[in-house]
Amino acid sequence: MSRSVLRLRPLRSDDEAEFLAGHRTMLATDGWSFALGLDESVSWNDYIARLSDIRRGINLPAGIVPAAFLVAEVDGRIVGRTSIRFELNDWLARQGG
Repeated sequence: MSRSVLRLRPLRSDDEAEFLAGHRTMLATDGWSFALGLDESVSWNDYIARLSDIRRGINLPAGIVPAAFLVAEVDGRIVGRTSIRFELNDWLARQGG
């Protein structure tokens, strides 16, 4: 039996089609947003840059804390995602963030 390796990594510019297809499928079937804070009126590269800013803790919108948004990849395909906060604000600390 061969093992597949799960790798966590930031989004890349070449992920756009696959990631957005997964996002739209999740919204249509479960009503759940796979893409954290996605605004489809913003270009893909601007979305990735915003996620990078959040990871580095710069240009943070009010109420947003530094965090890494990572996709899970197996055999070159996106199979999931996670968001890891590096700190909590008062609201997140009270609400289980």
